[in-house]
Amino acid sequence: MTGEVYLCGKNVDNYFHNSHSVKGAIGACCQDNNIDPDYTVFTQLELFAAISGVKENYRAAEVERFLELFDLVSFKNFRCGDLSNGIQRKVVLAMALIGKSNVVILDEPVSGLDPLTQLNVLRSIKKTSKESALLMSSQ
Repeated sequence: MTGEVYLCGKNVDNYFHNSHSVKGAIGACCQDNNIDPDYTVFTQLELFAAISGVKENYRAAEVERFLELFDLVSFKNFRCGDLSNGIQRKVVLAMALIGKSNVVILDEPVSGLDPLTQLNVLRSIKKTSKESALLMSSQ
């Protein structure tokens, strides 16, 4: 059985033939915290803003917005490898959501977080839900 898949009205096959149209189309947060331990939080988010297609002159402001949204401002100059698992999780979520992707897939977005942090993170995710279609999995 074959078919076609469309993302935001465009055939997915077209995305893979034009790499520029892929940028920013999909964001993802895996269950594991996949971050570069040597990058600072700011640098990590700035990199993902660039990958997501955020124009260079808007990147710093977009990073600052997500640092505030996920309560990461005090950690912005910390190396990611020096952070607790909970703070790393918030960085990974910000990486997935930065750049206003059309679709964001979040696998177990609050796993490993304490209940109060889970609630705050879910509120932060909800604030971005007007910018992207969110697909979340949870047990």
